[in-house]
Formats: sequence, structure tokens, C-alpha cells
Amino acid sequence: MLRFDAKLNSRNQITIPEIVREKLGLLPGDTVSFLIEGSVISVERSKGTDFEPDQSRLEPEHQIIEAQ
Repeated sequence: MLRFDAKLNSRNQITIPEIVREKLGLLPGDTVSFLIEGSVISVERSKGTDFEPDQSRLEPEHQIIEAQ
């Protein structure tokens, strides 16, 4: 198992380490998915080009609202 750390910045963003981007085949503009199973969180390249976040488990204050 390899481990790579990333620091959360003031805008709550991280930079995905280069080796991880290469392993996942990520390019600028690609979308990633976070998979949560118990205390383990994994990241993978999202499948397909259309991305719709699953907001079903988010509290209302954390849901994404599209501009009209």
C-alpha cells in the first residue's frame, strides 16, 4: 500500500498528488468520485462525462444549488 498526503487549503481544496493523477489517468477538467465505506474513503475517476452529485445524504446547507 502506498500513502500520499495532501494539505487542505483555506478554500477547503486539495491538490491530487501527481502520481495519483497518473494512476487514475486524470486530466484537467476530469471529475473524481469519493467512495465511502465505513471509515475508509477511496477516490476514483468518475465514469462517463455527465456528472451529477448525489445529494440525497447531504444536509440542506451543504447541497449544491444550480443558478437559474
